[in-house]
Amino acid sequence: MSSNLPTGWSQQPLENLCKRVSVGHVGETSSFFTECSGIPFIRSQNVRPNKVDLTDIKYITRDFHEKSKKSQLRGGDLLIVRVGQNRGDCAVLPEELGELNCANIVFARPERGYSHFLGAYFNTPKGRDSLLAISSGSAQLVLNTKSIAKLSVPVPPLSEAKMIGVLSQRFD
Repeated sequence: MSSNLPTGWSQQPLENLCKRVSVGHVGETSSFFTECSGIPFIRSQNVRPNKVDLTDIKYITRDFHEKSKKSQLRGGDLLIVRVGQNRGDCAVLPEELGELNCANIVFARPERGYSHFLGAYFNTPKGRDSLLAISSGSAQLVLNTKSIAKLSVPVPPLSEAKMIGVLSQRFD
């Protein structure tokens, strides 16, 4: 345990707090887009610090969604942009959005109670810097899913994580 952490906190890999850390669909998707119906498809431009922006949302066919089980999202998932201009942007997926799928976004499925804490942490300068520091690549920097899963994060007791998460949502 780091001496810089509050009493009762620990430092752990992100994957220890999650049921899953994965990446959304990587590859061609535009041929599966539909017009304003179907399953909402979250892309990098839809993830902003502390918010999911549905302004320019695309939709995919139900068939593509069903075949793309590994990139299906759930409310409470932590979304992290892995490549592009807003690499490192992070938001927690609201519970009320229903069925969703995603492309080229790293998502973590934290254990209950840790989603909003982790979202708050990764949107601090220290949290964002920790993400950007593990970028790799020469032509275009990318956040690797396995590196994000192994990233060390501060972990408070669950009751504190929930309180921090609730408080962070009030200031967004």
